[in-house]
Amino acid sequence: MDDDIPTGGATVQTSNWIRGFQANNYRVGVLGYKGIDSTPFTDKNIDFIESFYLNKGIRILRNIYYRLPKIFFTIRIYDPDIIFMDVPGWSTVIYAIISRILNKTFILRISNDMVVDNRFKQKLGIIRYYLFYISLKFSSVILCQNTYQAKNIKKKFPQQKLLKIYNPYNIDGQKVYPGEGKYVAWIGIFQYQKNLGALLNITKQLMDVEFRIAGKPQEMLDEGTNKALSELRTMNNVIFVGFLLKNEILEFLASSYCLLNTSHYEGFSNTFLEAVSVGTPIVTRREIDPDHIIERNDLGLVAEYYNSIPEKIMKLIKSGKSQYYIRGSRYLKKYHNPKALANKVILNLEKA
Repeated sequence: MDDDIPTGGATVQTSNWIRGFQANNYRVGVLGYKGIDSTPFTDKNIDFIESFYLNKGIRILRNIYYRLPKIFFTIRIYDPDIIFMDVPGWSTVIYAIISRILNKTFILRISNDMVVDNRFKQKLGIIRYYLFYISLKFSSVILCQNTYQAKNIKKKFPQQKLLKIYNPYNIDGQKVYPGEGKYVAWIGIFQYQKNLGALLNITKQLMDVEFRIAGKPQEMLDEGTNKALSELRTMNNVIFVGFLLKNEILEFLASSYCLLNTSHYEGFSNTFLEAVSVGTPIVTRREIDPDHIIERNDLGLVAEYYNSIPEKIMKLIKSGKSQYYIRGSRYLKKYHNPKALANKVILNLEKA
């Protein structure tokens, strides 16, 4: 990807998986709707496959009578060995069914902890959740990001093949280096999951510390997020920097004391890997570090509860972050190498 392209976490993850499979000599195609924006992916070796028109057809029914056959014939013509779904939802069932009919290997990656418990059912509703449930049953392999996800999937699908694999992250050619801490960084889409109410409370407790917030609101804001946003904009120690480009995110993190995560839930945030890559420590709750990756590898400080986070931030500000850069680089190379992780997936498919 170009550094001057704005990209979200899902796009970054998809790009890193693509790099991993390409490094293992796999040809990769990205399937999307007509007019799909291919600009985040500048690699000429990626095939961009346009299938359906995004807004064509009757809204409720078009997935069945229009999109499904379009996607079916597109996939049949391209004839891949593996279909990889990076961000699951209820419409994932379309790709799962097509994979089953065409006898293709279907890999479903779990992108968030809420996907594996009742929160996803509440979000989707019974009918859509049942369709998602079918896609899990039809998966050749389910990729989990952490132990919490793997345990929950195993309970529901004890016979299903699953792999716990951490997110790939490519640091080759990255030229951003750690700077001197000037502020606490926060990155995310403004939505319920990211818990801006907790962020507001933390900024109020640390009025002498500057907080810089990078991101943008989702289309439909919940009341709590909207209220917290409005109050955050009045805080003298808070600066909104907007939705940053890829290279800007790394510079933004490199110049901060730490990356603060206040989320209710995550999988393993891509921003954690971006912070680690530039030697910036992470501050979050233990619930957001389910495999104790941050604690065990000394990549930041983890609090049990939200009210303990200000203390952790002040500890990092006083101690500095010079020791985190070399440690972070070694950690990423050892556990998040795209080629090695994609190869692990391939080897497990061959054993199946």
